[in-house]
Amino acid sequence: MVPPYGALFRRAAALAVREPRLWIFGFFTSASAGGGTGDVVRIIDREEIDLGLLAPLLSALLVLLAFLALFFLLASVLAEGALIHGVREIACGRPARVGDGIAFGLRAYWRLFALFFVLFAALAAALVPIVGAPLLVWRALGSGVVVTVLLVLALAPPYLLFALAAIYAFAWAPRVAVLEGAGPLAAIGRALRGLARDPLRAFALALGSIANEVVALTMLVFAALPFTVVAAALYVVHPLLVLVPGAPFVALLLVYFGAKGTFASAYWTLAAIDSPGRAEGRASWAEGAGGI
Repeated sequence: MVPPYGALFRRAAALAVREPRLWIFGFFTSASAGGGTGDVVRIIDREEIDLGLLAPLLSALLVLLAFLALFFLLASVLAEGALIHGVREIACGRPARVGDGIAFGLRAYWRLFALFFVLFAALAAALVPIVGAPLLVWRALGSGVVVTVLLVLALAPPYLLFALAAIYAFAWAPRVAVLEGAGPLAAIGRALRGLARDPLRAFALALGSIANEVVALTMLVFAALPFTVVAAALYVVHPLLVLVPGAPFVALLLVYFGAKGTFASAYWTLAAIDSPGRAEGRASWAEGAGGI
Protein backbone atom coordinates (compact mmCIF):
# COMPACT_ATOMS: atom_id res chain seq x y z
CA MET A 1 0.00 0.00 0.00
CA VAL A 2 1.44 3.37 -1.03
CA PRO A 3 1.42 5.86 1.87
CA PRO A 4 -0.30 9.25 1.38
CA TYR A 5 2.85 11.28 0.82
CA GLY A 6 1.14 14.67 0.98
CA ALA A 7 -0.48 14.00 4.35
CA LEU A 8 2.74 12.51 5.75
CA PHE A 9 4.76 15.50 4.50
CA ARG A 10 2.36 17.98 6.12
CA ARG A 11 2.31 16.14 9.44
CA ALA A 12 6.10 15.91 9.57
CA ALA A 13 6.50 19.57 8.57
CA ALA A 14 3.95 20.70 11.17
CA LEU A 15 5.71 18.75 13.89
CA ALA A 16 9.13 20.17 12.93
CA VAL A 17 7.80 23.74 12.96
CA ARG A 18 5.93 23.35 16.25
CA GLU A 19 8.77 21.61 18.10
CA PRO A 20 11.93 23.78 17.86
CA ARG A 21 13.18 22.12 21.05
CA LEU A 22 13.97 19.07 18.90
CA TRP A 23 16.08 21.08 16.48
CA ILE A 24 19.22 20.52 18.53
CA PHE A 25 18.91 16.82 17.76
CA GLY A 26 17.91 17.49 14.15
CA PHE A 27 21.02 19.59 13.68
CA PHE A 28 23.33 16.72 14.57
CA THR A 29 21.48 14.20 12.39
CA SER A 30 21.45 16.39 9.27
CA ALA A 31 24.43 18.74 9.42
CA SER A 32 27.46 17.80 7.35
CA ALA A 33 30.97 19.24 7.38
CA GLY A 34 32.11 21.38 4.46
CA GLY A 35 35.54 22.65 3.61
CA GLY A 36 36.27 26.34 3.25
CA THR A 37 40.06 26.21 3.25
CA GLY A 38 40.26 27.16 -0.40
CA ASP A 39 38.61 30.53 0.32
CA VAL A 40 40.94 31.09 3.26
CA VAL A 41 43.98 30.40 1.10
CA ARG A 42 42.77 32.75 -1.65
CA ILE A 43 42.15 35.54 0.86
CA ILE A 44 45.56 35.02 2.47
CA ASP A 45 47.24 34.95 -0.93
CA ARG A 46 45.55 38.20 -1.92
CA GLU A 47 46.89 39.81 1.26
CA GLU A 48 50.40 38.62 0.30
CA ILE A 49 51.09 36.62 3.46
CA ASP A 50 53.68 33.85 3.34
CA LEU A 51 51.69 30.62 3.30
CA GLY A 52 54.70 28.71 4.59
CA LEU A 53 54.30 30.40 7.97
CA LEU A 54 50.75 29.10 8.17
CA ALA A 55 51.58 25.40 7.75
CA PRO A 56 51.31 24.61 11.50
CA LEU A 57 48.03 26.55 11.69
CA LEU A 58 46.57 24.70 8.71
CA SER A 59 47.69 21.35 10.17
CA ALA A 60 46.02 22.19 13.47
CA LEU A 61 42.89 23.21 11.57
CA LEU A 62 42.76 19.86 9.77
CA VAL A 63 43.15 17.99 13.07
CA LEU A 64 40.37 20.11 14.58
CA LEU A 65 38.11 19.35 11.61
CA ALA A 66 38.82 15.63 11.99
CA PHE A 67 37.86 15.74 15.68
CA LEU A 68 34.73 17.73 14.85
CA ALA A 69 33.76 15.16 12.21
CA LEU A 70 34.21 12.36 14.76
CA PHE A 71 32.21 14.30 17.35
CA PHE A 72 29.35 14.86 14.88
CA LEU A 73 29.39 11.19 13.93
CA LEU A 74 29.09 10.04 17.53
CA ALA A 75 26.60 12.76 18.51
CA SER A 76 24.38 11.97 15.53
CA VAL A 77 23.77 8.45 16.87
CA LEU A 78 22.52 9.83 20.17
CA ALA A 79 20.46 12.48 18.36
CA GLU A 80 18.85 9.84 16.13
CA GLY A 81 17.53 7.93 19.11
CA ALA A 82 16.44 11.13 20.86
CA LEU A 83 14.53 12.34 17.79
CA ILE A 84 12.69 9.07 17.22
CA HIS A 85 11.75 9.01 20.89
CA GLY A 86 10.64 12.66 20.78
CA VAL A 87 8.45 12.18 17.73
CA ARG A 88 6.87 9.11 19.33
CA GLU A 89 6.13 11.08 22.50
CA ILE A 90 4.46 13.87 20.52
CA ALA A 91 2.45 11.34 18.49
CA CYS A 92 1.19 9.94 21.80
CA GLY A 93 0.15 13.39 22.99
CA ARG A 94 2.99 13.73 25.48
CA PRO A 95 5.53 16.58 25.55
CA ALA A 96 8.96 15.97 24.06
CA ARG A 97 11.60 17.17 26.53
CA VAL A 98 15.23 17.66 25.57
CA GLY A 99 16.46 16.06 28.79
CA ASP A 100 14.29 12.99 28.25
CA GLY A 101 15.53 12.77 24.67
CA ILE A 102 19.17 12.83 25.77
CA ALA A 103 18.51 10.21 28.43
CA PHE A 104 16.75 7.94 25.94
CA GLY A 105 19.47 8.51 23.32
CA LEU A 106 22.10 7.45 25.85
CA ARG A 107 20.16 4.31 26.76
CA ALA A 108 19.75 3.34 23.11
CA TYR A 109 23.19 4.56 22.05
CA TRP A 110 25.15 1.34 21.69
CA ARG A 111 22.22 -0.50 20.16
CA LEU A 112 21.93 2.15 17.44
CA PHE A 113 25.70 2.44 17.07
CA ALA A 114 25.99 -1.31 16.44
CA LEU A 115 23.02 -1.16 14.06
CA PHE A 116 24.58 1.60 11.94
CA PHE A 117 27.94 -0.18 11.98
CA VAL A 118 26.36 -3.37 10.63
CA LEU A 119 24.39 -1.41 8.01
CA PHE A 120 27.45 0.46 6.75
CA ALA A 121 29.55 -2.71 6.72
CA ALA A 122 26.85 -4.56 4.75
CA LEU A 123 26.52 -1.65 2.32
CA ALA A 124 30.28 -1.53 1.76
CA ALA A 125 30.40 -5.29 1.18
CA ALA A 126 27.49 -5.10 -1.28
CA LEU A 127 29.01 -2.21 -3.22
CA VAL A 128 32.19 -4.16 -4.06
CA PRO A 129 30.54 -6.60 -6.51
CA ILE A 130 27.82 -4.13 -7.51
CA VAL A 131 30.39 -1.58 -8.65
CA GLY A 132 33.33 -3.87 -9.43
CA ALA A 133 31.58 -6.36 -11.74
CA PRO A 134 30.25 -3.70 -14.17
CA LEU A 135 33.69 -2.07 -14.25
CA LEU A 136 35.29 -5.38 -15.20
CA VAL A 137 32.68 -5.91 -17.94
CA TRP A 138 33.17 -2.33 -19.13
CA ARG A 139 36.92 -2.80 -19.46
CA ALA A 140 36.58 -6.24 -21.06
CA LEU A 141 34.22 -4.92 -23.74
CA GLY A 142 36.49 -2.07 -24.70
CA SER A 143 35.23 0.82 -22.56
CA GLY A 144 33.92 2.67 -25.60
CA VAL A 145 31.14 5.22 -25.67
CA VAL A 146 28.55 2.76 -26.97
CA VAL A 147 29.42 0.15 -24.35
CA THR A 148 29.32 2.80 -21.63
CA VAL A 149 25.89 4.04 -22.69
CA LEU A 150 24.49 0.49 -22.92
CA LEU A 151 25.84 -0.44 -19.50
CA VAL A 152 24.42 2.72 -17.92
CA LEU A 153 21.00 2.08 -19.46
CA ALA A 154 21.04 -1.57 -18.40
CA LEU A 155 22.20 -0.92 -14.83
CA ALA A 156 20.26 2.27 -14.05
CA PRO A 157 16.99 0.53 -13.01
CA PRO A 158 18.55 -2.08 -10.66
CA TYR A 159 20.95 0.52 -9.24
CA LEU A 160 18.02 2.83 -8.53
CA LEU A 161 16.11 0.05 -6.79
CA PHE A 162 19.21 -0.83 -4.75
CA ALA A 163 19.63 2.83 -3.72
CA LEU A 164 15.97 3.08 -2.67
CA ALA A 165 16.24 -0.18 -0.72
CA ALA A 166 19.35 1.13 1.06
CA ILE A 167 17.62 4.42 1.94
CA TYR A 168 14.67 2.49 3.34
CA ALA A 169 16.81 0.09 5.37
CA PHE A 170 18.95 2.88 6.87
CA ALA A 171 15.82 4.81 7.88
CA TRP A 172 13.51 1.95 8.92
CA ALA A 173 15.86 -0.26 10.94
CA PRO A 174 16.64 2.43 13.58
CA ARG A 175 12.91 3.00 14.07
CA VAL A 176 12.31 -0.72 14.56
CA ALA A 177 15.15 -0.71 17.10
CA VAL A 178 13.69 2.25 19.02
CA LEU A 179 9.94 1.72 18.65
CA GLU A 180 10.03 -2.05 19.18
CA GLY A 181 13.17 -2.38 21.29
CA ALA A 182 14.72 -4.79 18.79
CA GLY A 183 18.42 -5.56 18.69
CA PRO A 184 20.60 -4.48 15.73
CA LEU A 185 20.34 -7.68 13.69
CA ALA A 186 16.67 -8.20 14.52
CA ALA A 187 15.88 -4.60 13.53
CA ILE A 188 17.67 -4.97 10.21
CA GLY A 189 15.95 -8.29 9.59
CA ARG A 190 12.50 -6.81 10.25
CA ALA A 191 13.25 -3.84 8.02
CA LEU A 192 14.29 -6.13 5.17
CA ARG A 193 11.21 -8.32 5.67
CA GLY A 194 9.06 -5.22 5.51
CA LEU A 195 10.81 -4.27 2.27
CA ALA A 196 10.17 -7.72 0.80
CA ARG A 197 6.55 -7.80 2.01
CA ASP A 198 5.57 -4.38 0.64
CA PRO A 199 8.27 -3.05 -1.73
CA LEU A 200 5.91 -0.51 -3.27
CA ARG A 201 5.38 1.21 0.06
CA ALA A 202 9.09 1.06 0.91
CA PHE A 203 10.17 2.53 -2.43
CA ALA A 204 7.47 5.21 -2.24
CA LEU A 205 8.72 6.29 1.19
CA ALA A 206 12.32 6.35 -0.06
CA LEU A 207 11.35 8.39 -3.13
CA GLY A 208 9.43 10.73 -0.83
CA SER A 209 12.52 11.22 1.33
CA ILE A 210 14.53 12.13 -1.80
CA ALA A 211 11.83 14.63 -2.77
CA ASN A 212 12.05 16.05 0.75
CA GLU A 213 15.79 16.59 0.33
CA VAL A 214 15.27 18.34 -3.01
CA VAL A 215 12.66 20.65 -1.49
CA ALA A 216 14.88 21.42 1.50
CA LEU A 217 17.91 22.12 -0.69
CA THR A 218 15.86 24.41 -2.94
CA MET A 219 14.65 26.36 0.08
CA LEU A 220 18.23 26.73 1.34
CA VAL A 221 19.46 28.00 -2.04
CA PHE A 222 16.78 30.69 -2.20
CA ALA A 223 17.36 31.66 1.44
CA ALA A 224 21.11 31.94 0.84
CA LEU A 225 20.80 34.20 -2.23
CA PRO A 226 20.60 37.53 -0.31
CA PHE A 227 23.63 36.59 1.79
CA THR A 228 25.56 35.61 -1.35
CA VAL A 229 24.79 38.92 -3.09
CA VAL A 230 25.81 40.96 -0.04
CA ALA A 231 28.98 38.90 0.48
CA ALA A 232 29.99 39.28 -3.19
CA ALA A 233 29.52 43.05 -3.01
CA LEU A 234 31.54 43.33 0.21
CA TYR A 235 34.29 41.06 -1.13
CA VAL A 236 35.01 43.61 -3.85
CA VAL A 237 35.63 46.21 -1.15
CA HIS A 238 37.74 43.93 1.08
CA PRO A 239 37.83 40.12 1.33
CA LEU A 240 37.46 40.06 5.10
CA LEU A 241 34.18 41.98 4.90
CA VAL A 242 32.47 38.72 3.85
CA LEU A 243 32.42 37.99 7.59
CA VAL A 244 29.72 40.67 8.03
CA PRO A 245 26.92 38.59 6.42
CA GLY A 246 28.67 35.43 7.59
CA ALA A 247 27.31 35.51 11.15
CA PRO A 248 23.60 35.69 10.22
CA PHE A 249 24.19 33.08 7.52
CA VAL A 250 25.64 30.69 10.10
CA ALA A 251 22.55 31.29 12.24
CA LEU A 252 20.40 30.48 9.21
CA LEU A 253 22.31 27.22 8.68
CA LEU A 254 21.83 26.22 12.32
CA VAL A 255 18.07 26.71 12.03
CA TYR A 256 17.97 25.03 8.61
CA PHE A 257 19.82 21.88 9.64
CA GLY A 258 17.93 21.64 12.94
CA ALA A 259 14.50 21.93 11.32
CA LYS A 260 15.50 19.70 8.38
CA GLY A 261 16.77 16.91 10.62
CA THR A 262 13.67 17.08 12.79
CA PHE A 263 11.42 16.95 9.75
CA ALA A 264 13.30 13.99 8.24
CA SER A 265 13.06 12.02 11.47
CA ALA A 266 9.36 12.86 11.86
CA TYR A 267 8.70 11.78 8.26
CA TRP A 268 10.10 8.28 8.80
CA THR A 269 8.96 7.86 12.40
CA LEU A 270 5.35 8.82 11.68
CA ALA A 271 5.43 6.47 8.68
CA ALA A 272 6.65 3.67 10.96
CA ILE A 273 3.95 4.36 13.54
CA ASP A 274 1.28 4.32 10.82
CA SER A 275 2.66 1.28 9.01
CA PRO A 276 0.19 -1.49 8.09
CA GLY A 277 0.25 -4.59 10.24
CA ARG A 278 1.09 -2.65 13.39
CA ALA A 279 -2.45 -2.03 14.62
CA GLU A 280 -1.71 -2.61 18.32
CA GLY A 281 1.44 -0.50 18.37
CA ARG A 282 -0.21 2.20 16.29
CA ALA A 283 -3.19 2.37 18.64
CA SER A 284 -1.00 2.74 21.72
CA TRP A 285 1.33 5.30 20.15
CA ALA A 286 -1.48 7.35 18.61
CA GLU A 287 -3.56 7.56 21.78
CA GLY A 288 -4.18 11.23 22.43
CA ALA A 289 -2.05 12.21 19.44
CA GLY A 290 -3.86 15.49 19.01
CA GLY A 291 -3.91 15.44 15.25
CA ILE A 292 -0.23 14.63 14.72
